[in-house]
This record gives sequence, structure tokens and C-alpha cells, in this order.
Amino acid sequence: MIWKTNFLVLFCLVASGGMIISVSASSTDYQCVLSWGSEGSGSGQFVDPTSITVDQNGDLYVADTGNSRVQKFNSSGGYLLSWGSYGSNSSQFMNLSDISADMCGGVYVADTGNNRIQKFSPNGDYLLSWGSYGSNVSEFVRPSGIAADAVGTVYIADTGNNRIQKFNSIGKYVTAWGSQGTNNSEFNSPVGVAVHPNGSVYVADRYNSRIQKFNTTGHFEGSWNGSETSMGHPQGVAVDSSDNVYITDTNQNKVRIFTSNGTQTTSWGGYGTEIGKFNNPEGLVVNSSGSVYVCDTYNNRIQVFSQNYSNTSSNTTTPSILTIKPAFGHSTGSLPIIITGSNLGSGTVNLWKGDKTLKGNWTEGKTNTSSTMYITLPLKGASTGVYNMSINLQNNSSVTKYDAFTVLSGSTVPIPRDLYQV
Repeated sequence: MIWKTNFLVLFCLVASGGMIISVSASSTDYQCVLSWGSEGSGSGQFVDPTSITVDQNGDLYVADTGNSRVQKFNSSGGYLLSWGSYGSNSSQFMNLSDISADMCGGVYVADTGNNRIQKFSPNGDYLLSWGSYGSNVSEFVRPSGIAADAVGTVYIADTGNNRIQKFNSIGKYVTAWGSQGTNNSEFNSPVGVAVHPNGSVYVADRYNSRIQKFNTTGHFEGSWNGSETSMGHPQGVAVDSSDNVYITDTNQNKVRIFTSNGTQTTSWGGYGTEIGKFNNPEGLVVNSSGSVYVCDTYNNRIQVFSQNYSNTSSNTTTPSILTIKPAFGHSTGSLPIIITGSNLGSGTVNLWKGDKTLKGNWTEGKTNTSSTMYITLPLKGASTGVYNMSINLQNNSSVTKYDAFTVLSGSTVPIPRDLYQV
């Protein structure tokens, strides 16, 4: 086990029945820095939480499966709201098993027992649903995994049909791939699925004890299994901005991290109830800061892990990006944005993905300060997708925020600037 602790609890508090524990630990790898939750039906309590996702604001949504509801928290585990109950009507669930948020304000839930997908707003307002029991196009048998990319393309692990189905943000069928078996592009109970902004789609092929990698059209690109890493039954899948792949190895009670070609770089966990241990971990997600949130399912809690936590020190001269407002724009013209942070000032601001770069310009009539930059982005004709943002200042310092800005196409409807920011 790589995770280790030299000292544990700094403070804990009980809020609405859920315990939040802030932890500091000395380690050269990942360690738990925060934990919240206990068994129950109160706010901040769980019964077998199975999945967790993060939205563009850093807020978290947990599939509280045993309570047939979704709970929303801030990044520190503070309870915000919840919705759902047991049943088959709109906004009701039967064994919800996975949840995913896009970057446009959509929250998608795999309502497994009802063989459908439901879509909600960030406040839990019901928007739409699709699916029914069966093996035809847009039908499901126990859909157990879901991943939405930045613009709302949705990939569903149609577990009982041993396939992946792909839809747009309003549930229109796009394509599908897979069948039962052990060959490439075949599955034996696919469960977790994750999509990277570069187009890589990763699937946890549970009972084949492997991860399979595809492009967005379903073309097979590679796989790896337990023969080299002793991986048991992978369940949850997540990716970070560097295309590292995070897996919950449920029956071995571990989190494993791989490179995009399947080389394991680290792992931690083991069975137990102590901080840093797990009892049947299922869903997980990585936020823009690299913190790993894990659904410790049978311990009825969320654990948060960070790398080199105790060795992190603040540098008062290093620039940082706090918010980008708005964090979305259409490829139909220029868009003024406001960047807030610390130790900012004069320099260059670039959006980039792959070999594509958009250079920002100073907004006329605005004065940039150490805490606020006013930039106009030349979005007309820009390719759609999620861009990283790099700021290079005149004092030779720099800062990069990954997955910072999304370019959308087609519509000129303005985006609510008070809602969308990162």
C-alpha cells in the first residue's frame, strides 16, 4: 500500500448528519485529505453511494443509490441540495448507478433499474429522459456507466447488452459498438466509462478484468488487464487533463492509476474502515486541481486524495487562476472574458488544445491588475471543444489551467455569465 499517514485528524465537524473530516498526512504519493459521510438518509449521509461527478464550477454530485437520490456538494464536502426518490416517474430512480456532468449545465444519471437515462439541471430540475428495456437502438439492459464530454455527447455502458451506446445531449442515438466476448471490442459486463477531451474513451470491462480504449467512433485503440498489475474487477473509470486513467479495483479495494497506454504508475487502498482504506469502492472523479474523489461505497462515505499534499507550499509570487467568467463561448465571434486570480498582470493569454492556439487580446478600456485580467478571445471560426488556458507574464512567471474554456458551435444565444465559470 503506497498511501501512508504520519498524523491524521486535524478537525472534524458534524453537519446535518454527515461527518466531514479534514486530514493532513505526510506522504510521497496520494493520501486522504478529506472525508465525509456516514450511513443514513439525512443530508450528507449515504446508503451505498456508487458514483460521483464534478461540474464546471467544481461542485460534486453523488449517486446515493440506496436512498434513490442525487446529492450535490461543494468541493469541500459541504451539502448543497438533493433530489430524487424511489420509483419510475420523472426524477425518480431505481438503483441509479452512475452520474456524469457535462460543461454546459447538464447532469446525466444512469437510472439502471428503470433502463433509462435521465438528464437534469445543476439544481435538480428534470429536463428529459430516454431509454427502455431491450436490445435495439436506444434501448438498454441495466445501463451502469455513463460519461458526458464537455458539449454533452453521452457514452453509455449498456451493461446487459455488452455494448457502448453513444448519444447527443438530448438523447438522439449516434452509434454503438460491442458484443459479448473476450476479443478486442467485446465485453463481459462493461460498467465504468470515461471520455477525455482528446477523444479517448475508456471502458471498464469488468469480468474480463481489463480496460479497453477506443476513439469516439468506437475504433479499438488498445487494452490492458490484470496479468501485469493483478487488477481484479475494475468498476469506476476517470481521466485527468494529462490523460492519466484512474480505476477503482472494487474487489481488491484499491484505486489504480495508469498512463493512457496502460502502464500502472501507482495504487493505494486496501480493505478497511480507516482513512485511506476502502470497502468496495465504485465511482471516482478527478477535478481540475488533480484531487481524486472516491465513492467508498460500503463505508458510506466520500474520500478525497491529493498527491504530495503535505509537501505543497504556497508561493506568494506564483500566479494563479481562480475563475474564468464566462468559461464558454460560441465560434461565431469575439468574446470578452474576465480572469480572476493572484499575481496576474501584463502578459499573454492563450487558449490551446493539441496544436491549435487562440491568442487573447486586451479588452479595450479595461485595466488589468494583479487580481483581474480583462481579455477578449477571438473565437470566430475556432474549432469546438475544450481548451486549456496558459498565462505567460512579463516577469517570466506562468500558470496553466487545464480544461478551462469550452468553445461551442451553432448558436449565438448568450451564455449566462453568472452561471458558467471555472
